[in-house]
Amino acid sequence: MYSTTLFYNDYLLDSLDRDNFFRITRRDELSTVIDAILTAKALGFSVKINTVIMKGLNDHELPDFVEWSAAHDIPVRFLEVMNIGVMKARFQDHFLPVSDMMAMLGAEYRFDALDSPSDSTSRNFLVSNNAKIGFIASESSPFCTGCSRLRLTPKGQIRPCLFMDEGIDLKPLTPEEYLDVLPIIIAMKPIKRIFHQPQPMYQIGG
Repeated sequence: MYSTTLFYNDYLLDSLDRDNFFRITRRDELSTVIDAILTAKALGFSVKINTVIMKGLNDHELPDFVEWSAAHDIPVRFLEVMNIGVMKARFQDHFLPVSDMMAMLGAEYRFDALDSPSDSTSRNFLVSNNAKIGFIASESSPFCTGCSRLRLTPKGQIRPCLFMDEGIDLKPLTPEEYLDVLPIIIAMKPIKRIFHQPQPMYQIGG
């Protein structure tokens, strides 16, 4: 018997097409990922999908994700490519602003805005087919002044921003000392967009 307590669980899924999934990830594991997502939902997790839209790679799948969201009652958030790590060299080739994504989908669907928390990074909508989608325009419309996010790297450093290398190492600290660190980190948060981070995303953490 499973608990009815809901936990938030975000998955990254950049394609619903097996061949395109392999092209992007170099892994033939699309069915494994989708099975994991649907299993998590069935177990009571509150599941959301994050999809990085890349011009020339998966932008043609935008309507497919809207239909998939409606079919499975799972929100999908469309993210702009960010100028981070290995994407720097290909950023201009693959960047697609949220305004273009909305225009592409607006030709086929109607959007009704949903209420979001004041520090939400996404603009959320209920679509005319009952899909729930969001758009995260971190490049074309930065939200630094309202951002409440912190980053914890795999090596235990807490950072004030995805695009900053500065932070505080938590490893030498006791759990009781963590609360003393948080105001320092929060005070370091930038209010203007930093436009490039050379470090790969997997080294930065969530």
